[in-house]
Amino acid sequence: MVSPSLLLSAPSASDGELQVPASTAPSGLCQVLLGRLSGGEHSTEARGGVRWAAGMVKASFRLVSLLSASLATSGCLLYGARSWDPSDFGAVRIGRAVLTTAVVTCDYLVTLRNVPPDAEEYPAIKSQPSDVFAHFEETPLGAASLAQVHRAVLHDGRTVAVKVQHPKVRQQSARDIRIMEVLLRAVKKVFPQFEFMWLVEEAKKNLPRELDFLNEARNAEKMTAMVRRFPFLRIPKIHWDVSTERVLVMEYVEGGQANDRQYMERNRIDVNQVSRALGQLYSEMIFVHGFVHCDPHPGNVLVRQSEGGSGPELILLDHGLYQELTDHFRLNYCRLWQALLAADMRGIRTYSQRLGAGDLYPLFACMLTARSWDSVNRGIDRGAASAEEVTEIRSNAAAYLPQISQLLSSVPRQMLLLLKTNDLLRGIETALHSSAGASSFLSMSRCCVRALARNTVKSTQSARTSISPVTEVSSGQSGLSPHVDTGLTSLWIMTQSYQLPPASSLWIMTQCYQLPPASSQGLLLLFLG
Repeated sequence: MVSPSLLLSAPSASDGELQVPASTAPSGLCQVLLGRLSGGEHSTEARGGVRWAAGMVKASFRLVSLLSASLATSGCLLYGARSWDPSDFGAVRIGRAVLTTAVVTCDYLVTLRNVPPDAEEYPAIKSQPSDVFAHFEETPLGAASLAQVHRAVLHDGRTVAVKVQHPKVRQQSARDIRIMEVLLRAVKKVFPQFEFMWLVEEAKKNLPRELDFLNEARNAEKMTAMVRRFPFLRIPKIHWDVSTERVLVMEYVEGGQANDRQYMERNRIDVNQVSRALGQLYSEMIFVHGFVHCDPHPGNVLVRQSEGGSGPELILLDHGLYQELTDHFRLNYCRLWQALLAADMRGIRTYSQRLGAGDLYPLFACMLTARSWDSVNRGIDRGAASAEEVTEIRSNAAAYLPQISQLLSSVPRQMLLLLKTNDLLRGIETALHSSAGASSFLSMSRCCVRALARNTVKSTQSARTSISPVTEVSSGQSGLSPHVDTGLTSLWIMTQSYQLPPASSLWIMTQCYQLPPASSQGLLLLFLG
């Protein structure tokens, strides 16, 4: 295939014939036509065909040149002459590393070339990490589109990780969003069924949050307080005294990536325990608290063996992107997953439609579970997806692209990041080849029951005096602690609402509230008495 750049730079002949560089000799039909033309053995029809083909190629070149000029002009008008910078080409993420190096070098030379190194103003112009750190490694541990992370040592000897935002990322990000919006609007006009304008809306909402590192630090501390009951979770501590909106200093913690099965085998880490821990953690975030870390790619979830060797320890990083779920959304999402786990078709339809899926609720259920509709009908906890089912899902994804686009534009915006989170977690489980699917479903079910029971207790506290089995306990005559009092209320509500026998409800309560055996037995006696 002829390279467009070579064709555009090819010299044109004075007699109007098409000139093709020898190093880029055409193949196929063009080669046959040009071969006949050069040999002189061709008919009038062949000459006409060759002229037509050459004309089409020239017209294509003119069209490509016109489009290139139009795009370049529109880019200059969009950016403005005053804000134009070579690094603006990073909008298409091509040559970012080279351009960033060039810009940094240019800034350094322009700023410091007239300042002698021994001048007094030189230290003020050139930033000095030694003012904050006893040692700072200039080579980053990792880099992404928004920031890069360095290892450093504070003056008190503590090793820290320093997350530094790229210098021009704020301006560049705003321009990227404008370009994305222009391109999506153009595509929307050509393809009216293309429903992805929500991408721009989500980027406008979430990107400023990710660029504020102090917001990331607050999210990290909030999550630490929420899930402190999980001994397997580690969130690096924040050093507030040396952190800013663009520089985040945190505790340095090492570990292997959550999808690195070989690392876990070398360190004797059980991949099934890792998978179960991830399931417990994210079920707690989504169903109970409604505060969800939405970027769990393998680089943000590290794993290491705990100090006592009792099991794996998860290290959760990068807390810039979180989704806060409203109670209405969270509870309907709980009920939907309960219906999915129970293969309750009526419930799946009802709660999917409450979440905006409409008549596309079968597709919505398949997207949530990453299973076929037949598997959803049978029950997704009956077994893992077979190779045939995976092939079916992949082939149907392309066939149902317009419906998927319509569905994504109609569901609440809270759902979009949850779908992304689900896919990332499934990717980790797939890479680990774990067999913890049943325990993950059990964790989800427990968290759903807990979340719904808590909500029911909260909504019925104003009418608790009318609930006869709980009246004596709630009045304080029993002398029970508030924890057991609330547990008894939840136990009664679950028995009435879900029509469960007391023994089953008691088991669920002991698992959800982690009551000791003595309290559980006393709770059952009070309930039955």
